[in-house]
Amino acid sequence: MAGCDGGKDDVETKSIDDAKAVVQAKAEGIAGQIGGALTNPALNDAPCTGKRGESGGDEVYFIQGGYQIALPAAEHVATAAKLRDQWKAAGWTITDDRTVGSAAILAATTPDEFRVDLESTVPPSALALLVYSPCYGRPA
Repeated sequence: MAGCDGGKDDVETKSIDDAKAVVQAKAEGIAGQIGGALTNPALNDAPCTGKRGESGGDEVYFIQGGYQIALPAAEHVATAAKLRDQWKAAGWTITDDRTVGSAAILAATTPDEFRVDLESTVPPSALALLVYSPCYGRPA
């Protein structure tokens, strides 16, 4: 998911635990905007890939955080619209903004290169939130 144009020397060095804490903080901020709590957390690291599919190996990685935020289905579309406006005002680049029936889909990239994907679950009892960090290099 995360891309990296260079090697370890081209990215910020951060321990996996510190990178997970940053992703968790981003997710908590979004949950706060929604007014809900994060549930079903899953934080994983994976190698970054370059533009031509080359792997960063064990040296360069990103964190993916996955969560759910319980929210009645009737509130999904309005909540996504509110977030879209807040994120735009904060300088985030909206990369996807759709409504499919009563389901909301919203994605953005933050100024500090995090990717955020938010969409209605099936059945629509919650919003699924994915937060992808930029690439980091492992400390020596």
